[in-house]
Amino acid sequence: MHKRWQYVAAYGFYLLLAVAMTYPLVTQMNSAFIGAPESDAYEYARHIWWYGFAVSNSEPVFEHTYLAHPDGLPALWLWAIPLQSFPAVILDVFLPLPVAYNLMVLLRLALNGWAVFFLVSRLLDGTHFDKKITEHAVPAAL
Repeated sequence: MHKRWQYVAAYGFYLLLAVAMTYPLVTQMNSAFIGAPESDAYEYARHIWWYGFAVSNSEPVFEHTYLAHPDGLPALWLWAIPLQSFPAVILDVFLPLPVAYNLMVLLRLALNGWAVFFLVSRLLDGTHFDKKITEHAVPAAL
């Protein structure tokens, strides 16, 4: 049980670190997308919007019928990166689109740090290295 709280605390630490690294973002969550104006943020936000719109209006989810009219554009390549869009689609139901996208970016950044922490803690659990190393194990960012 102690190990689980350690992982939760590590995720919280990396979430705070992600918020600190992207500081102006938390003050503009509802008014701007994270990234440069010419970045992929607007494209991904449009795809997040499209999934919710397509499901609620009986449109095909695997094809963007409103782009490149009248033929549409296939969206199959987006299904190769589900963590990029699908959790934000769920958040988009309850939150405005910029908030859903920006929150998903922050959660993914924290998840990346937590994954490294998890990997390092598993490598240093005493079965692969000397026990002295495990006494001084800290999160990967420190």
